[in-house]
Amino acid sequence: MTPYMTYWSWNLQNSSPRSSVKSFVALCSLLAVGCGGGSTHDGVDGSASTDGGADATLSLDGGAPVDAGPPGALPRMAIEDLVYSGAFRLKNGDFGSSSINYAVGALAFNAANHSLFIVGHAQRTDVAEYPVPTPGMQDAVVDLPVSDPPLQPFVDLLGQAPDGNTDSLDRITGMLVVDGALIVNAETWYDAPGDNTYTSLLVPDADDLSSGINGVYKLDGDVQAGGYMAPIPAFYQEALGGEYMTGWSSVYSIVSRYSVGPSLWVFDPNDILASPAPGTSIPATAFLNFPYGDGTMLGDRAVEYAPQGTAGPFPPASPLWNILSRGYYGFIVPNTRTFAVLGSAGGLANGIGYKAVQDNGNVCGGPCPYTAGDRYNYYWFFDVDEILAAENVYDPRPYAYGKWTVPFEDGGKHRVIGASFDPATSTLYVALQGAAQVGDYDRPPLIVTFRTP
Repeated sequence: MTPYMTYWSWNLQNSSPRSSVKSFVALCSLLAVGCGGGSTHDGVDGSASTDGGADATLSLDGGAPVDAGPPGALPRMAIEDLVYSGAFRLKNGDFGSSSINYAVGALAFNAANHSLFIVGHAQRTDVAEYPVPTPGMQDAVVDLPVSDPPLQPFVDLLGQAPDGNTDSLDRITGMLVVDGALIVNAETWYDAPGDNTYTSLLVPDADDLSSGINGVYKLDGDVQAGGYMAPIPAFYQEALGGEYMTGWSSVYSIVSRYSVGPSLWVFDPNDILASPAPGTSIPATAFLNFPYGDGTMLGDRAVEYAPQGTAGPFPPASPLWNILSRGYYGFIVPNTRTFAVLGSAGGLANGIGYKAVQDNGNVCGGPCPYTAGDRYNYYWFFDVDEILAAENVYDPRPYAYGKWTVPFEDGGKHRVIGASFDPATSTLYVALQGAAQVGDYDRPPLIVTFRTP
C-alpha cells in the first residue's frame, strides 16, 4: 500500500465562521490521491477517489479505509465494527389512532423506560412508545421475540399543534428524548416551492403523548437540518460547541430544498425545552451540509438521472451519492472519530431514470433504478476531525461508504427507514421497512440491533 503522511497544526484562533470550533486544522497529502476534504473509499468496488465519482482510482489493499490520524487520535470505525446483536418484532395491531403497518419508522430510544418511540403508518403522523424486549438471534422472522403492547398507543402529535400545523407538516423525520421530554422534527413531504421554515415541536412530557405539544418552531437550516437527532459524545462536545446534533438529507420530494448529502448541525435542546412562543427560531450551527447547487452537493453527479422517455439501462449512478440516496440516521459513534450515516441507495448497476420503465415493466412515479432490484442498504462514514478542519461545510467526503448487508433485509428489499442509539449500552436500533411481515397483509418494520465498538 502506498505510504502517506499526515500533518497536524493547531489553530486556537479559528477563522472559520463556525466560531464555536476550538479544534485543530488538518492538512494532509496522500501522494496521488490528495485529501482536501478527505479521500474517499468506495465500499462498492474497493476503490478510492478524490471526488467519489471520477474515473481515476487508487487501490486501497482490498478496501481497508485509510486512517490518517495523528498519534493519540480516536480511531475510525469500519462497517465491520457494527456487530449484529439480535432482532425483535413490535406487537402489531391497532393501538390508539394508528398501527405500525407501513410505518415511517423514525425511532427514538427512551432510556427511562427502556423503550422506543416509533412513527407509525406513513399516511398519518402518529407516534407510539413500545417496550424493548430482549433481542433474539433466531433465523426466521416468525420465531423472533415480540414486544409487549405499546406503553403508549399511537397519538397524532402534529394534530395537537397549539396554533395549528404551521406549514402543513405531514412527515415526522426525527425524534429525541431529552430530560423527560420528546423533541420532534418534521417536514412537508411534498414542499413544491421549498419555502417551509417550520421544523420542530416539543412534547413536554414524554410519558404522556396525548397531553399536547409546544411549538411549532423554526430550526436554523430548515429542512436541511430538521431530521435525525443524537447526543454528541463528550470527547467532541467542546470542539463542536454543544451536546446534541441534528441533521438530514434529501430523503423525500423536491431535492432542491435539502442538503444533498448527510448533514450535521449542532443545537441546544434547552432552546426548545424552554417552551418558547410558537414560531421561535432555534439556533443551530452547520458543520457538515451540502446545499443544492453546483460545487456544494456531495459529488458532481448527486442529482443525475436519465430524462423521462429514455429507454434503459442507463449509466451506473454515482456510488458516493445519487438521487436515490437516503441518509435516514446519523450519529457520532462514541470512542471513535466517525460520524456514521445509515440509509439506502440505488441505481448502482444499471442507473436511474425519471419515471422510467423498469426491467420488470413497472413504470415509476419519479426517479427510480432501471433494474427493479437495484436498491441497497447503505452507509456513509465521515471523519469528525476532517469535518472540524474543513474550510467549507460542503468540503468533507466520507472516508468509507457502500452497501451494508443487514440481517433480514432480503437482498435489499427491506430498507433502513430509521434508527436510534443508546450510548449507555452502545446499542444501535435500526428499523427495516416491512421486514417483520408474518401474514399476507401485515407490513410492520423489524427492529434489528447492533453493538458499536
